Amino acid sequence: MRPVIRSLPSPPKEYVIGFPRLDGGLNNWELDYRLDADESPEMKNLWWQDGALCSRDGQVRLTGENLGVGYSAYERLFWDNGFFHIGDKLMYAPLTDPNAASGSLTLTELLGGIPENRGSWFRYGDSLYYKNRGGYFCIKYDGESFSAGDVETYSPITLINTEPTTAAGDMYQPENRLNPQKTVWYSTVSGVKEYHLPVQDVDSIDRVVVDEAELVAGTDYTADLAKGTVTFTTEPTHHNPVVVNSVRITYTKANEDAYNSIMDCPYAVVYGGNQNLCVVVGGCTAQPNAYFWCGNHVVMDPGYFPMTQYNLAGATEEKITGFGKQQNMLVIFKEHSVGRSSMNTTEMASGRILLTMDYVNINSEVGCDLPWSIRLVSNNLVFANTRQGVHRISDSSAAFENNIVSISRKVDNSLLPLLRKAESVTSFDDGDRYWLVADGEVYAWDYSLSVANDPSWFYFDNIHAADFITSEAEEHYHLGTDGSVTVFRRVFADYG
Repeated sequence: MRPVIRSLPSPPKEYVIGFPRLDGGLNNWELDYRLDADESPEMKNLWWQDGALCSRDGQVRLTGENLGVGYSAYERLFWDNGFFHIGDKLMYAPLTDPNAASGSLTLTELLGGIPENRGSWFRYGDSLYYKNRGGYFCIKYDGESFSAGDVETYSPITLINTEPTTAAGDMYQPENRLNPQKTVWYSTVSGVKEYHLPVQDVDSIDRVVVDEAELVAGTDYTADLAKGTVTFTTEPTHHNPVVVNSVRITYTKANEDAYNSIMDCPYAVVYGGNQNLCVVVGGCTAQPNAYFWCGNHVVMDPGYFPMTQYNLAGATEEKITGFGKQQNMLVIFKEHSVGRSSMNTTEMASGRILLTMDYVNINSEVGCDLPWSIRLVSNNLVFANTRQGVHRISDSSAAFENNIVSISRKVDNSLLPLLRKAESVTSFDDGDRYWLVADGEVYAWDYSLSVANDPSWFYFDNIHAADFITSEAEEHYHLGTDGSVTVFRRVFADYG
C-alpha cells in the first residue's frame, strides 16, 4: 500500500533581532518613553568608538601631583614640547613618547613671575606667544634650547620732515601703546640750535643723532624735559644741497592708560583676513568692549600696537569675552551678544595706509560668558554660556538672527546647573568630539557621528583638566588644575 502524504511539514520559524547602534548618546531632556532607541537617559564614561558603545580612554598621569595651579597650555607642540602656565611659571616638557611611564615626565621652568591668571597662546612668525592679564611673553627656539621673556616692543618714528622750532612735521607712525619711547626726525634750519619736541613734560631724552653720529648729553647738547626742548652746543650742520631728516631725537613720555589697555587684555588671536597678519587683543577692564590690533603699513610687529588701531564692539557695559575665526571673519564674543569684524585698508590723504577692523553685530540675544569654551569645530565656531548652554555659529552673516543655534538641548537639564556653579570651565576638540569640561565633568558632542541639529552627547567624569594639548601623532594630553600633566590612553581605568 502506497503512503499518502496528507500535509507538508511546517517550515522552520525565523527570528530577526535588531540591535540599535546605541550611538545617540545621552538625552535627559525628553521623557524616557519618548527617547529614540539609540539614546539613553543616563550614561557615564561611555562613548561610541570603533563601531561599539564602549569605555572612554583612561588617564595616565605623567608627572607628580599638586605642582601648582594649572592655568593653560598651548594646544599643539612647539618643537616637540608642550608648554604650560603653572602657578607663576611658564614650563615645558617633551611630549614625544605616547608610551611614557607614569611619573616619568619632568617639567622644566622657562620663566617665572607670570601673573596668575589664564591667558591666550598663539604662534606668530617663528615664535610662540602667551598673553594674559598683566603679562605678554615671547618664547623662542634657537635650534638647541628655548628662551623666554617679555615681548620686545617697537619704538616708532612718529614724525619725519619736522621743523625744529614748531615741531610740525609729517605723521609717519602712530605712537605705540606698549612702548613710551618714540623718535622724531628733523630737517635742519640755518641758525637754529634749540629743537622742540611735539610734547612737553617728557620723562627723558634717550638718544640724539646728527648726521648718523650719536651725541653725548651735557657735552653736545642739553635738554629741558619740562619744556620739551633739546639745545645743541653747536648748531647742526645745514647742508647744501639740503639733507632732510639729519637730526633724530628719541624721547620717552609714558602713557599708563595706553599701556594698560593692552597689558590688561587676556584674550588674543592672530588674524588678518586670509593672511593672519596681526595680533588682536581684547577684554581689558578699563575699556571692556574695545579691541586692539598690532602693526601698520610699515611694521607688522606683535610688539607694536598703534594708538590709532582700535575699535569698540557695541555697548560699553558689555565686555569682550573672546575671539574666534570663521571663514575669513574675526568673530568677537561678548557676554550677551556676538559680532564680527574683517580687516580692510584705508588710504589717507598723506598716502599712509590704515588697517581698519569695523564691527558688525551678528546676534543680539546669544553671547558667551565662558571664554575658554570657544572652539572651531568642522569650520564652525562652537561656544557655551551659562544661560542657554552650547551653541554653534552656522553663519557669520549679519543677515539673520538665527545664524546661532543651540546644540545642547538634550543635556541642558544637567549641563546648565553644572556650568552655573563651576569654578573652572574649558573646552577641547579631539578631532571627533567637542568637549566641554566643567570642574572635572565633561559633556562631549561627537560630531563625527551626528549632526548639529541632532547631536549625540556623552558624559564623562574625573577629568580635572585646565587645558588640553594634541601632539603631531594625535595623542591627547591635558594639564590638570593641580598642575599635573596627563595623557589619554586606550586603557579602562584612570590613574590605575
